[in-house]
Amino acid sequence: GDYSDYPGGSGGLTYGFSTQPTNTGSGGGGTDAGYPASGGRGGGAIKLNVSGTTTIDGSITANGENGGVDSKNYCGGGGGSGGSIYIITGTLAGNGSITTNGGNGGSGVTYGAGGGGAGGRIAIEYTTIDATNPIGNNKIFAYGGSGYQYGGAGTIYTKQASAVNGDLLVDNNNNSGA
Repeated sequence: GDYSDYPGGSGGLTYGFSTQPTNTGSGGGGTDAGYPASGGRGGGAIKLNVSGTTTIDGSITANGENGGVDSKNYCGGGGGSGGSIYIITGTLAGNGSITTNGGNGGSGVTYGAGGGGAGGRIAIEYTTIDATNPIGNNKIFAYGGSGYQYGGAGTIYTKQASAVNGDLLVDNNNNSGA
């Protein structure tokens, strides 16, 4: 949201459970008031259940879409929220990335940019992490999108099969979100 009679659209919210996420992200709010801008679509939902080794050398993404901008660049739509990625595996390996980032708000200049979409949810349950080719936490993100106001952080939950409890990370890349 924003000031004036033509506010930017609100960003989408985070949904679902942090430990077993299966929900898609929500769409960002659009604008009207004579200057229509679409809100971004929410990210999808991905579930992988692999008994052996899951090697991620590319990208697995369920990011929210960026909000649109009206034809005169007056108002921006809100970014869609990130979706969910749920991985259950024996061994986790790879140099790739896993992201459920929120979409950025549209860049309306005159009356207001849209809000950023919230980050989504990532959960990874594993037996072991490949010591020679480990996927690191510095490649797993669920950040809120930028905009008039940043979207809130999503969640990253990791749990080794032999552990009673897992670890929950909430990180918005040093940006305060809604």
